[in-house]
Amino acid sequence: MTYEIVALTTIAAAIVAGISWNTLGIWTKWREDEDSSIEWSRVKKNVIIGAIIGIIAYGIQIQAGDPSVVIASINAFVIAVVGFFPLVVVADKIFNKKSE
Repeated sequence: MTYEIVALTTIAAAIVAGISWNTLGIWTKWREDEDSSIEWSRVKKNVIIGAIIGIIAYGIQIQAGDPSVVIASINAFVIAVVGFFPLVVVADKIFNKKSE
């Protein structure tokens, strides 16, 4: 696989993790009978956070000289999304703190 495909799949997995985190929040609000409308500003922030984490992960992968960690199947993509999910959650909690 070329480096561009590796980069795109890595970044895409992190972005999907960000969107999944946002969707989980909307679903939780809906389940608790609260206003569960989509906040596009939060979606945008989570996509940006996912993209940054994906770029950093790809950079680390290149620096380590280990391009063998390739997302080449749907299963590997899902595993990558699950792996990026906690990083997105932590970054979201840090950068989207509500001012009290």
